[in-house]
Amino acid sequence: MSEWFRWNGARVKISLNRKRKEALRDAAEYLLDESKKLVPFDEGVLSASGSVAVNEQGTKAVVGYNTPYAVYQHERTDLRHPNGRSAKYLERPLRERRQQIIEYLRRRLREAV
Repeated sequence: MSEWFRWNGARVKISLNRKRKEALRDAAEYLLDESKKLVPFDEGVLSASGSVAVNEQGTKAVVGYNTPYAVYQHERTDLRHPNGRSAKYLERPLRERRQQIIEYLRRRLREAV
């Protein structure tokens, strides 16, 4: 008895790459959302400047804020911010949620295979 099957390796690879990129973007968006809970807020310009970018291959993501004072606000731990806002508004959620983000990505990639 013989059985035939069709090899769809190229389509599987394309689908897996797309799923990887989607998962990475979702994880980066989650990090951005979490950091916005801590970002210093006066008029909302800094918070609104937050963005996510994922490279074409879906292997790298960048989460950041784009104002002239974003780095200053992030690094100056001596500045005081009301309502639970703080410096290290991007670094802290990444450190605190690192394992959760890794597990999320693992799960999404397993589902894609």
